[in-house]
Order: sequence, then C-alpha cells, then structure tokens
Amino acid sequence: MNILLRIYRRLTFRKGIYGAIGKKNHFSGGVIVYENAQIGNYNYFSPYAMINNAAIGNYCSIGPGARIGLGEHDTNCVSMRPIIANGEGKMKLFDPDKRTAVGHDVWIGTNAVLLQGVKVGNGAVIGANAVITRDVPAYAVAVGVPGEIIRFRFDDKICNEIEKSKWFEEEEGKARKIVADLKRRLSL
Repeated sequence: MNILLRIYRRLTFRKGIYGAIGKKNHFSGGVIVYENAQIGNYNYFSPYAMINNAAIGNYCSIGPGARIGLGEHDTNCVSMRPIIANGEGKMKLFDPDKRTAVGHDVWIGTNAVLLQGVKVGNGAVIGANAVITRDVPAYAVAVGVPGEIIRFRFDDKICNEIEKSKWFEEEEGKARKIVADLKRRLSL
C-alpha cells in the first residue's frame, strides 16, 4: 500500500508527502512529511519544512525550514553514525512513545526546531530559529535557544473562551464565522 501511495504522490508532484494527511492542506515546494507523521486539516507548510514522528492539529502555519519531531541520535552509542552505532548497525532514531504533538492554530516560525516528545498547545507561537526542548502551553509565545516562554497571547478568560468555542474543529467557512464572533464578543 505504501508503494502505491508513493507512486500516486510522485505523479501528483507531492514527492515528499507520505504521512497521514488531512484535507485542504497546502504544501510549498521541498516540504517533507514522513510516513510516521499525522497532519490535520487546513494547515500551511512553507518551503522546506520537515515533519517526522509528529502529530499536527488543524489550521497551523509552519514556517520555512521548520523541523518538527526529527530523529535523535543515541549519544550512548560508540559511533554517532546510525549504520555503525554499537557495531550492530542499529540506532533507534525515532521513539514512537516520544511523538511530537502540535495542537490547533499553532504558528511555527522560520527554521524553528521542535524536538521529539515535545507538546505544543493550541494557539501557541514558536518564534523563528527557536529550539523547543520542552512543552509549550496553549497560547504561549516561545522564543530562543533553548525555547523560553516570553508571554501569553491573551489572558486566561480569553484563552478559555477560544478553547470553549472549538472553532479549530470546524470546516473553514464555519470556523471563520466563529472566529469573527469571538473577535466581536471579546473585543479583540
């Protein structure tokens, strides 16, 4: 089945998109989504983003060159070259129990890196060139190396109203209406 999917994607010029993909996503040139990734709906992927061992929600914007859930070399091996490792030619780069999780409506800036196992909450912002080594709560803005939370986008009341609306689970037309209503009601 995977081979047929790869052939279809090559014929439709989606050469590097292999994971479980939702509907109406936009993939710019050079984006790579590996088989063990899961992508929701209505996301935008800028050029050269790479997604592996990760689950991404709906309505996310992924900046150019972002790296999400890539493999990690086992520093306890004698060699850092995976085909040599400890002499057996095996190095476990991806841990299915350390899947990176990105919520809904997350913006990930240019060249940001999210390590395996990190969880990023709904509505969070990851700044350009940030290296996220630990979880980022919903609606937080994280920047730097290693990534640090510098502020939250809204106060708790507004965050709760947005979460309660669940607009990010709706089709695009209905989502726009809910967001417009939230903006009006919350005076944003």
